[in-house]
Formats: sequence, structure tokens, C-alpha cells
Amino acid sequence: MEMESPRRPDAHLSAGTPVSQERTVGQLVAQASQDLGDIFRAEVALAKLEMQADVKKGAMGGALFGAAGYLALLASILLTIALAYGISAVGLAPGWAFLIVAVLFLLTAGIVAFIGYRRVSKIRGPARGMRAMNETVRAISPVSGVEPLPDPALNYPRVEQPDAGATSNAKPR
Repeated sequence: MEMESPRRPDAHLSAGTPVSQERTVGQLVAQASQDLGDIFRAEVALAKLEMQADVKKGAMGGALFGAAGYLALLASILLTIALAYGISAVGLAPGWAFLIVAVLFLLTAGIVAFIGYRRVSKIRGPARGMRAMNETVRAISPVSGVEPLPDPALNYPRVEQPDAGATSNAKPR
């Protein structure tokens, strides 16, 4: 008895027959497109799984930071009370000691607010972006009739608002 050799997947093709005669080009393109779509969907599914794990880790980290912040807030309250009692232990009445601590906090808050105001007042807006947009508007304005916006880098004088008690002869519109 002769032993059969294992059958190859392409055994039905003759040696001289090209693959393109078995399947059309359209079928091959459709199969390649379907395979690429399957690969893309699998990659997206993998990315979703990885992102879900990362989001869970990030949420846990955020919750732990929130808990740490809450505990730090409680500790600052207790330290404030301890400071006030420490001042009263020197010989000052507890009411005055707590008042001194409150005034210290208000002064600190005022200094921090002043520093924040100075930093925010230095913000001038997107000057380069506005210039680029105005250049574009100027380039198309002969065609469109659109006027460019004022340049924010220039210092324009402030318009004074009339006093609330002042009367005007102008009729309301």
C-alpha cells in the first residue's frame, strides 16, 4: 500500500496556471481590503483595551491625589488651631491669638492675590495669531471687502465711560 502524501492547500492549481486565473483582480482587492479592515478593527480594539486600563489607573491616581489634598486641608486646619493655641500659650488671650492668625492668613491671601493679578495682567492675547489673520484678511479684502481687526499689540487709548449721574443731550436709539 502506498502512503498518501499530505495534501497541499494549492494542490488544485496546476503548476503552470497563474493564481490570477483562479480569482479575479477585483476579488483579490476586495479580500485585501477586507483583511486590512479586519486588521484595523483589531488594532482599534487593542487600543481601546489599553486606554481603558490607562483610564482606570489615571482615575485611581486622581482619587488618591484628591484624598491626599483633603487630608492636607484637614491638617492645615489643625495646624492653624495649634498655631493660635501656641500664641495663646505665650500669654495672649485665645480670642486675640485666633484673631492674629486670621489676620496673618488674610495678609497672605492678599499678597498671593496681588501676585496673581500682576501675572494675569501681563497676558496680552494671541498677538502673532491676530497679525497672521489680519494679513490674510488684508490679502483678500480687495475681493471680499472685509476689514482687518485691530492689532492687539498696539496700545489703544481707553474709552472713558460717562458718569452715571451725568445727563446727555443725545436721544436714546
